[in-house]
Amino acid sequence: MLMNRKILIFGGASEGRIIAAALSGAGHDVTLSVATEYGREAADAAGAEVLAGRLGGGEMADYIKGGRFECVIDATHPYATVATQNVRLACSAAGTEYLRIFRPEAAGYPGAVYVPDAEAAAEALGVNGDKALLTIGSKGLEPFTRISGYEKKLYIRILPMAESLEKAYRLGFRGSNIICMQGPFDFDMNVATLKMTGARCLVTKEAGDAGG
Repeated sequence: MLMNRKILIFGGASEGRIIAAALSGAGHDVTLSVATEYGREAADAAGAEVLAGRLGGGEMADYIKGGRFECVIDATHPYATVATQNVRLACSAAGTEYLRIFRPEAAGYPGAVYVPDAEAAAEALGVNGDKALLTIGSKGLEPFTRISGYEKKLYIRILPMAESLEKAYRLGFRGSNIICMQGPFDFDMNVATLKMTGARCLVTKEAGDAGG
């Protein structure tokens, strides 16, 4: 049981904020590390000290040692495999206890087409030629730019962050096809967005119920 410990949590996703708030409320000295200033804004209500900015593996190890953290909790996004690897290696180098939080998988959806990665999704969209709404975030957009006429066919919903918008423009997406919004999004909002864009396909990630 964690009692009065100095704890570092990596992750700006909902799990990280919930855990930070719970541990802080229980009297622990908690620092929540998030990648961006946008993540800092979302984490302000967690009641923990918030560190914003991406850390490399060596920087993580130095920060863990320097902060004398007794435990590190990895609550990064399920698809942030590089971040998880860096956190695990940093904890090993610092000799600090490492705990990984796993998000439960969502139930399957009848009628959905499952593909292993963004490349396969882009290939499938390229074959059917339909308009599509991408709700996968800005990091996985590159494969979809190989679809003929993607800048007209594809609508993207991304976080309202300058770096995300700049990347979308850099990849050639048009302003009329970029939707910058912060979730979570309910059923009615998703239906309205699909109707507004005329999309016949929705591309999303299987990130568990917590991921929307």
